Amino acid sequence: MSVNLANVYSTQFSNMVKPIYQQAAKFNNTIMTINGVQGSTYQFQRGGIVKANPKASSELITPSNVQYDKPVAILDNSVAAEFTDIFDQQMVAFREGPFLVKSIGNALGRATDQKVINAMAALTPGAGTLLAPASNRILGDGVVKNTALVDADIKPLSLSALIAANGILNRLGVPNENRYLALNAVGIDSLMANSASGINQVTSGDYNTTRVLVNGQLDTYLGFKIIMIGDRLEGGLPTITPTSVQGIYGFAFHSDAIGMAMGIAPRIEVTYQAQYTSWLTTGLLLCGSAVIDRNGIVQIVHKNAIV
Repeated sequence: MSVNLANVYSTQFSNMVKPIYQQAAKFNNTIMTINGVQGSTYQFQRGGIVKANPKASSELITPSNVQYDKPVAILDNSVAAEFTDIFDQQMVAFREGPFLVKSIGNALGRATDQKVINAMAALTPGAGTLLAPASNRILGDGVVKNTALVDADIKPLSLSALIAANGILNRLGVPNENRYLALNAVGIDSLMANSASGINQVTSGDYNTTRVLVNGQLDTYLGFKIIMIGDRLEGGLPTITPTSVQGIYGFAFHSDAIGMAMGIAPRIEVTYQAQYTSWLTTGLLLCGSAVIDRNGIVQIVHKNAIV
C-alpha cells in the first residue's frame, strides 16, 4: 500500500491535496519520435552529403558515393507505481487515485526527457571537421572549446554563447525552423542579468520583441525556442566540476537531430490487487533516445551561478 498515506489521515476533512511542485515532459513535440517500435533497439537512418561536380563533354560520370549510417537507440524499461489501500483510502477526504495518475504521468514524462538529455550529453567533444564535427561545445562566454575543461572555463552564460551556437548551426546548414535551447533556471537568469555590451539585449525591447521583464520569462531568442529544465530527481541537465567551480550543460539543438524510439509510450494502468486489498496505479514506459545528426546539437557549458 501507499505506506505514507497514513500520515494524512483526516480528523477534520479537506477534499484537496496539493502535489509537490514537479515538472512534466519538456521535450514532447521537439524531437523526432517513432512510435510502436518492436525489439530492444531501433536504428534511425541518416544519409550523407551529396556534392555536385563539373562534368566535361563525354566524360564519365563520377558517382557521389553517398554515405549512410544508422544511429542506434537502446530501449529500456521505466516503471512508476503505488498502492492505495482501500481501508486507508477511507481515512482521508481526497481520492488518491487521480493524484497518483497525474504524478506518475509526470514522472514518466521526465523519464523520457532524461533519455534525451543523456543522449545529447554523451557526445564526445572533439575538433572534427566543419561538415562532420565530433561535437561542438561552447563555453558561457561564447568561446568554442572541445578539449578538457578547467575552472577558468566555467563562466556565467551570456548572449555571446547563444550567438556562437546560432553561428555554428548556421554554418552547418541546420534549418532555422524548429531550433530549441534547453537551459536550467540559472542559465536563463544569467542571460537576463548579463550582457557583454553593457546593454542587456536579451531583455531590451529594442532587441527582443518578447517583453521579458514584463512577462517574467524568456521564451524565444535568436530563433531558439527555450525549454527550461529545473532540478530533478532524475538528474536533469548534467553538471561538471573540473576542480572547484560547478558548471552545467545546456543544449542548442534542431528537432531532427535527436530521436526517440517508443516501444511502449507512457501509459498508466489502474488495477485492483485483491491480495493487498489495494488499488495499484502503475506507469509504464519503454523507450530509448539517440543522436541522429550531431551537426544539429551544440553543447553549452556555463557556470551554475549567475556571477
